[in-house]
Amino acid sequence: MATTIQVSEVTRQLLERVKEKQKAKTFDIVIQTMARNEIKVPVSMRGSLKWRKWNKSRTGSNLV
Repeated sequence: MATTIQVSEVTRQLLERVKEKQKAKTFDIVIQTMARNEIKVPVSMRGSLKWRKWNKSRTGSNLV
């Protein structure tokens, strides 16, 4: 399911530059990479996270 988010033109340009640097196919991949790095998800867990349902009370959101 796709979701639209609104970002400023400056943010879009920054994301575009990161996308080119990472040779990523989509902005989604760029954002996921930055988010994973921010919460310091170990590389060994990255494949399993898409199946894990997070407890809303612990994280404040419902990440999948």
